[in-house]
Amino acid sequence: MRSGHKKRSANVFLLLTVVWMAVIFYMSAMQAPRSEGLSSGIARAGLKTFFPVYEKMETNEQYTLLTEADGTNRKAAHFAEYLLLGLFMGKTVFRAYPQNRVYAEERAFLRREACAAILLLFCFLYALSDEYHQMFVSGRSPRMLDVFIDALGAQAGIVIAEMIWTNKTTGLSADREA
Repeated sequence: MRSGHKKRSANVFLLLTVVWMAVIFYMSAMQAPRSEGLSSGIARAGLKTFFPVYEKMETNEQYTLLTEADGTNRKAAHFAEYLLLGLFMGKTVFRAYPQNRVYAEERAFLRREACAAILLLFCFLYALSDEYHQMFVSGRSPRMLDVFIDALGAQAGIVIAEMIWTNKTTGLSADREA
C-alpha cells in the first residue's frame, strides 16, 4: 500500500512539474507591455505595503524607486519560478526512488548526486529554451543573466527536495519517530 502512495505522490509532482513548465512558458510568451505591467504592478503594491512613505514621495522619486524595485522583482521572480520547478522535479524523481532497498552509503550518495545533476541540467536547458523562446515574443529579448538566476533557483529547489527525500529515507524527519 505504501508503494502505491509513493507512486501517486510522484505522479502528482510530475503533474505539478508539467503544469509549472506551462506556466513558465506562458509567462515568457507575454508581450513586453503586459509583462512589464504585471511586474511593475506587483512592485508598486510591494512598495505601498512595505514603504508607507512611497505615496508621499515626489513623482520622480517614486519612478526611480519603482524602477529599481521592478528590476529586483523580475530577478526574484526568475529565481522563484525555477526554485519551484526544481522542487517539483526533485520531488517527482526522489519520491519515485525505491526507498526500501539497502545501498552502501557511498552508492546512495552518488546516485542522489548524479540524479540532482541531471535534474539541474534539465532545468538549465529549459531555462535556455525559455530565453530562446523570448526572442520571438514582441518586445522581449533573451538574457544569459536570467538563465544563471534560473539555474540558481532550480538548484535551490532540487537541494530542498533532496533534503526532504534524505530525511524521509534515513528516518530523520519528525513524522517518522520510532
